[in-house]
Amino acid sequence: MNRFSNVLVAMVLLLAGCAHHERVSSEAGSGVIVVYVGGAVNSPGKQQLSRPFTVEHAILQAGGLDEFERDQNRKVVVRRGGSQDISVPRTDYGSFVLAESDGVAVPRH
Repeated sequence: MNRFSNVLVAMVLLLAGCAHHERVSSEAGSGVIVVYVGGAVNSPGKQQLSRPFTVEHAILQAGGLDEFERDQNRKVVVRRGGSQDISVPRTDYGSFVLAESDGVAVPRH
């Protein structure tokens, strides 16, 4: 990962950590959560997801992987609870379930 990618991943994960202190308009039972997606996606930022709350859905909601990263077999980093980083391989994008205010960092290679 290059230096720019490291900074970008750190920024996304910082936003996800801050989100736990932000009041979110969605209610637990509403079927909608807010996550943060950044890095090698076409529309990075805050994303509202309806079910399924998967990494794959979050990336698609953020406009999908950018054209230079589509064919890369990469892991993303999910920031959970403001402090726990989880590495998710591409094979698990469709099954890894996100929680309210998680951050998804898609590194550029």
